[in-house]
Amino acid sequence: MPLHEETLILAGFFAIGSGLNWVWGDRSVLGRHLVLRSGIAWRITRWTGLALFIVGNLAYQFLAEAETAKGSLAWLALIGTFLMSIGTARKPARSPTPALGSEPD
Repeated sequence: MPLHEETLILAGFFAIGSGLNWVWGDRSVLGRHLVLRSGIAWRITRWTGLALFIVGNLAYQFLAEAETAKGSLAWLALIGTFLMSIGTARKPARSPTPALGSEPD
């Protein structure tokens, strides 16, 4: 199996993991509630990574003829999944704090 096919398979596994984290990753292993980071840079990274993976994968499957082009497109898809993995980073949700002046239970 050529290296570019292995790279594309690896990108597919990373994309599955990132996609699952994006959709269902709202709890940590320790049970804490997590939320997606919502800054504009995180959103751009998330969506750019997804777009790069899709474009690289589809162009690899349907457009590439030369072996060097296939290798470059496989790497493009892999870089896209890395960006998507970074963009789906989570942070702990803020716990509700008691109002000022109220006594804790």
